[in-house]
Amino acid sequence: TGVWHYALATFASGGALRTSYLDGGGSGTDTTSVTPTSLNWSTIGRIASSSITQYFDGDIAHCAWWDIELTAADAAALAAGADPRSIQPGHLLEYIPVLGNASPEVGIIAGTSFTLTASPTKSDNPRLYYATGGK
Repeated sequence: TGVWHYALATFASGGALRTSYLDGGGSGTDTTSVTPTSLNWSTIGRIASSSITQYFDGDIAHCAWWDIELTAADAAALAAGADPRSIQPGHLLEYIPVLGNASPEVGIIAGTSFTLTASPTKSDNPRLYYATGGK
């Protein structure tokens, strides 16, 4: 309780290699091929299924998507508090700080809207070192 952790999952082209990192280290890989058939919606903090009752029990902040597989060095920098906009900025598709100030939460890069559901409670975000300049 009260301790933030950083989680990152990467997916290589074709879905054949997945790597996950916890707090910038402790990586694990899976080579089971998983290729999505359609990506027309996303969820943050709940299992994407027909049931909307399976929510993450905890706090979520600083969600970002890139169009390349991030490296172990990228994972370590993000876990140390780097602003996602400073990591592979030419490949960053969306960054949503998830501040809890309004619904929908609107992404900084592409303007994607995420509606807050299930009455989330606002909490203090983890420390983040913001980039200067850029987007």
